[in-house]
Amino acid sequence: MYQAAGDQTINHHHHYPPHPPGAAGEAQRLGHPLAQVDPIALEVHLAIDAGAAAAGLGALPAYVPRTHDEKLATVVGEAQRGRSRIVVLVGGSSTGKTRALWEAVSGLEEPWHLWHPIDPGQPQAALAGLRRVAPHTVIWLNEMQHYLLTGDDIGEQVAAGLRELLHSPKQGPVLVMGTLWPEYAAILSAIPAPGRPDPHAQARKLFNGADMRVPVPESFTGPEVDVAVRLAGTGGDPRWAEAVRQARAGALTQYMAGGPALIERYQNATVAARAVLHAAMDARRLGHGVALSRLLLEEAAAGYLSEDQWDLLADDWLEQAFAYLSAPRPCRGAVPPLTRIRPRPGARPEGEEPSYRLADYLEQHGVRTRRLLCPPAEFWEAAIRQAATPSDHAALASAAFDRGRYRHAFGLWQGSADAGNTIAMQVLPEMHARAGEWVEAERLARAAADAGDTWDVEDLTRAVALARMREGAERLAHASGTGASGDLIGMRSLAGMQEEAERLARADTATSGNIAVLGILARLRDLAGDRKEAEQFARTAADAGNTDAFWRLAWCWRERGVAGRWGDLLRYGLESDGQIADPW
Repeated sequence: MYQAAGDQTINHHHHYPPHPPGAAGEAQRLGHPLAQVDPIALEVHLAIDAGAAAAGLGALPAYVPRTHDEKLATVVGEAQRGRSRIVVLVGGSSTGKTRALWEAVSGLEEPWHLWHPIDPGQPQAALAGLRRVAPHTVIWLNEMQHYLLTGDDIGEQVAAGLRELLHSPKQGPVLVMGTLWPEYAAILSAIPAPGRPDPHAQARKLFNGADMRVPVPESFTGPEVDVAVRLAGTGGDPRWAEAVRQARAGALTQYMAGGPALIERYQNATVAARAVLHAAMDARRLGHGVALSRLLLEEAAAGYLSEDQWDLLADDWLEQAFAYLSAPRPCRGAVPPLTRIRPRPGARPEGEEPSYRLADYLEQHGVRTRRLLCPPAEFWEAAIRQAATPSDHAALASAAFDRGRYRHAFGLWQGSADAGNTIAMQVLPEMHARAGEWVEAERLARAAADAGDTWDVEDLTRAVALARMREGAERLAHASGTGASGDLIGMRSLAGMQEEAERLARADTATSGNIAVLGILARLRDLAGDRKEAEQFARTAADAGNTDAFWRLAWCWRERGVAGRWGDLLRYGLESDGQIADPW
């Protein structure tokens, strides 16, 4: 037994189970040589990909040394020279604690082994194995609260066992390495009030000595950011490049580790929470500002749920969804999917609806994965009522117009114009002229001109010409923007090589999602006499924000006398479900 000054006597047989059966009570050495250890198995967080896998880079980004790494190097050096040591990095989630520990010990060679006690449970595994630890062993206790804050006395037994191990000449040198969040470190080191229970006495004594607790800053300093920028340079690590570009306030590691956690949170969300997220993603990718009102998300979310899903929602579905999406803890220190925007005192009018910010990483994910999707009618209608500013109305109006949703575009532009947005005032006459409402178009155009806006006779003439359709249809149908692949496809088509052109177009769409090429496919299918698939390609392009193909097909089919409401399409656009709109 070992008795430190002022400590109670600690009996080995009280704290440890007997040796497992075997020759002389010996068992196979705990742990593995460092060269055989996978850092991901040690709970080093995976980072965002950002193209790293395609570039052939490793699972972990290049490492940026920070101030706490100097202390770690000192502790590891002392252990190599024969002194048992313990070091615990204390910092918030995803600040780089576990990665820093790995970088500090990964170069240790034989006879050093690393032991990570996890089976059958973390504290049970640690308690069962501490007496068997051999010299030159790294004891890996990532998130030490799981070993020490157990709700029963096993955590205190583990702490006592670690103290004995660190003072054992027979078992040393050993190196105990752990991580803790600040709140857990405070609990484990707190001195209780006189007369109160002391549930963590052994843990507190284990942590005695300020040198063994090393703080890890929440953000990178200027020089550290400079190193990250160099790593992100031309031909460098794209993960650092994205983090430097996107992370807020120097929180680079939180951004890189939080990305996968956010995707996991998104994928594991309930249907209601996912509907709220889809509404937020669509609002941001279509141009709404960062402040998304709770009412906007609530009203829009209904459109992302089927009838059965809607009927089965709990009465407090919205509260549950926002609680799940705005809780920060499970996101490895990154901001949660939705962060409530807290206004400064006096900055928000009394009773104003709270607003939320979508996490940058999920915003980018939405842009990548939802670019070919058009939001449901409920989204557009909620935007008309709840978009935050005239600029938000105008941006979403343009997005609706680009997708052929003219009725919703009109409502959004009307709201923007009512708030004094001059661009919307200029667009509304076009919308009325497009629908054949000449008198209202002229009235609005002249009113805008009278108000001093840049809407003159030439603009009015353009609006009327656009409403007659041919000039507008030709202009839109011949719009460029397909890039080199589109030029090649066009040359094949002009050369009469329709099948080759279509093959190239399909391949380009599959690999790049090029929206303009969808229009080329629609034209090629029309030339091949397959109107049904031509219309489908045109609808897909319209949903993604390019109505050129639909306009061209509608004009050509109307001229050919093909059955259908193609004149209504040219005038009134599409409903949110992609069907031709009725007059509105």
